[in-house]
Amino acid sequence: MCVLSFVTFVGAGCGTNHKMSAIQTTNWLERHQVARGVHVDCGQGRDGWDYQCTLTGKGLKGSHAENTYGYDVDAHKVTGFSG
Repeated sequence: MCVLSFVTFVGAGCGTNHKMSAIQTTNWLERHQVARGVHVDCGQGRDGWDYQCTLTGKGLKGSHAENTYGYDVDAHKVTGFSG
């Protein structure tokens, strides 16, 4: 039991590469970044970004591609974006 607890503790401390999931990123952006009524849909990133997220909804103009941005994240928040 002590060995298992120690391994779990040490492993948890080494998880520095943990990042938010696409769903967590979508939720974070909808809570902290975009206006009310804007929907965010995040998927697999391209061109070096963690995620590609498309914004749709009230007040947005332009094509689907013009409203898609790359986002970098850490375990708790968005750390950068292409816009």
